[in-house]
Amino acid sequence: MNFSLQELRKFAIQEDVEVTYRDKATGRSWKVSRDGIVRFGAAKPWGDLMDHTPESILDLADEFSLDGREMPRLINRAQMGQLLADSLGKTSTSRSEDEN
Repeated sequence: MNFSLQELRKFAIQEDVEVTYRDKATGRSWKVSRDGIVRFGAAKPWGDLMDHTPESILDLADEFSLDGREMPRLINRAQMGQLLADSLGKTSTSRSEDEN
């Protein structure tokens, strides 16, 4: 399931959660904070070349860690896609009901 960094940022803000996504094969990770800011998921050693972007790792990510009001949980890519669809679909439905 494909989704964009913009959708992930929107989800983090709306649901008030911090989302860390990781590519297990390379160990690279990025974090989206509760306010939608994208940061390194782990400390980057000084002098290491940065040959990847948040978007490129998101395309490969197979593990997502959600840290919010509830207990932290670890989910896979399919589960994250479903959460995004449910969350973003819910907000568009509520907006259309308010407009009528």
